[in-house]
Amino acid sequence: MNDYSDIINHPHYEPKNHPRMPRLSRAAQFAPFAALTGYEEVIEKKQEIGDERVILEDEAKSELDRKLGEIIKDPSKLLTITYYDEGNGKGRYRTITGNILRVDKRMEEIIMEDGKRIALIDILNIN
Repeated sequence: MNDYSDIINHPHYEPKNHPRMPRLSRAAQFAPFAALTGYEEVIEKKQEIGDERVILEDEAKSELDRKLGEIIKDPSKLLTITYYDEGNGKGRYRTITGNILRVDKRMEEIIMEDGKRIALIDILNIN
């Protein structure tokens, strides 16, 4: 009775009221899908490794102070500033080129003409 001899030669059942679903449609039922749109991109961003923040030596700090003094005397000069940006939670060194509007000593930051504010402590280099 375990050899299925009673049904082995019967034709495959075909329903009369419901035609068979095409193979492509049947396969689509098992295709993977993204339940959370954008989830993969968020995970990739979280896995990125940020830059390690550099702590400047006293000599480099003195050189930066000297350059800031020159900038205060002539703020119209076009500069390239490399600074540490923690914008998205992972620190990255960024470089910006432009003119400085002013140096705010009270807030300890440089304000660029485009409105960008850079904390003095985050500056790595000024050219």
